[in-house]
Amino acid sequence: MRRGTLVSMMAYGSRLYGLGVMALGLCGLAWRDFDLGQPVPTSFPQRVALAYVAGAFMVVAGAEIDAPLRARLTRVGQRAFGICAILFGGAHFIYLNFTIPFVPKWLPDPTFWAYSTGIAHIAAGVAILTGMHALLAAILLTLMYASFTPLVHLPMLLGDPSSRANWSENALNLALIGVAWVVADSTAGRSR
Repeated sequence: MRRGTLVSMMAYGSRLYGLGVMALGLCGLAWRDFDLGQPVPTSFPQRVALAYVAGAFMVVAGAEIDAPLRARLTRVGQRAFGICAILFGGAHFIYLNFTIPFVPKWLPDPTFWAYSTGIAHIAAGVAILTGMHALLAAILLTLMYASFTPLVHLPMLLGDPSSRANWSENALNLALIGVAWVVADSTAGRSR
C-alpha cells in the first residue's frame, strides 16, 4: 500500500472516532446530562451546567483533531487502547448479567457469545500491548466493534428510539470503531 493511501485511510479512522466523540457530546447536550459512562453524583454542584460544558467540549474536541499532536501521542494512545480492551474484556466476565442482554436473541447460547467477545477483547489488548500480531488484533477488534452496530446497537435503537441509553451505546460504539481503526492504521504505519 502506498504511503498516500495509508494516510488517506488513517484519516477515515480519525474522522470516525471524532464523529463518535461528537455524537457522545450531542447525547449529553440533548439529555442535559453526562454520558451514562460518566457517573457524576446528582448532588454535584452545578451538575447540569458542567454536563453542558462536557458535552460541548466533546463536540468541539471531536471536530478538532490536531494531526501533529495525534502523531506525538500515537504510542501512548495504542497502549491505553490495549489496556482498555483488556478491561472491556474483563468486564464481560465480571458483569456477565449486563453483557448477556446485548447478545441478539436469535444467537444460541448468549453466555458463550458474552465470554467469546470478552476473550476477544483481552486477546486483542494483549496483542496490541506486546506488539505480537498487533495489526491483526486491531483490525479484528475494529471489525468486531463494527459488527456490533448492525447486530446489537442499531436494532436496540430502532426498537426504542427514545432511549437515551440506546443513543449513547450507538455513539460510544461509533467512537470505539473509530479508535480501533486509528490504532490499526497507526500500527500498520509503525510496522513499515
